[in-house]
Amino acid sequence: MIGSFVTMHARLAVREIAKVFGVPPMEVNRFTKRLPHRPVRDILQAIRSLPECRDLPVDEEPWKRFCK
Repeated sequence: MIGSFVTMHARLAVREIAKVFGVPPMEVNRFTKRLPHRPVRDILQAIRSLPECRDLPVDEEPWKRFCK
């Protein structure tokens, strides 16, 4: 048997979830460009602490559904 698994960083995870929720690609790009390349478990801390992420609209729809 062969097994494999893929892990996603936060940027890719947010991008894929946004597609499922039907967020327009331009809006997804604008949001995810500013996310750091970090593991998913560290993304909320990064959003709160990094200056380039502080004004991301994580408390607004549709982002608040999957950024919390």
